Amino acid sequence: PEGLQLHTVGCGTSFDFHKKIDYLFLVGTEEGKIYKCSKAYSSQFLDIFDAHHMAVDAVSWNPYHPKIFISCSSDWT
Repeated sequence: PEGLQLHTVGCGTSFDFHKKIDYLFLVGTEEGKIYKCSKAYSSQFLDIFDAHHMAVDAVSWNPYHPKIFISCSSDWT
């Protein structure tokens, strides 16, 4: 119908659970975004990062710093 807006999320391409906080995980997508998620809050994302211009190939939590993660992408960054 006219005026209807659909908000879709790109397909997941990478995934990593937090090493110390077992309910946190990251999902990288084919559209270049990284979603910070929680198993406790399944209806919404905790944070969304516009990380890359192409697909996120890998994402990983830093094992020494609990708030830091790294990602790489098909855009060579």
